[in-house]
Amino acid sequence: KCKHCLKYHAIVTPDSLISHLFKPVYGRRNDAFLWHESGLLPILQLHARSPNSTPLQLYGNSAYSINTVLLSPY
Repeated sequence: KCKHCLKYHAIVTPDSLISHLFKPVYGRRNDAFLWHESGLLPILQLHARSPNSTPLQLYGNSAYSINTVLLSPY
């Protein structure tokens, strides 16, 4: 069976607002590819801070590597 689909990479805030939406890519690409292509890591490393300068982190699935701005359950 052949399926055609597009994947999007999004960051959603706790109050359900989409704060980032990366362009669609072919469905056969994995989540790690979308993360890398979005270029978010250097942006978040520079700007992901609370008003009192505490570093902020995103929660993602296990497809993403753990780093200073991203946590995953495994």
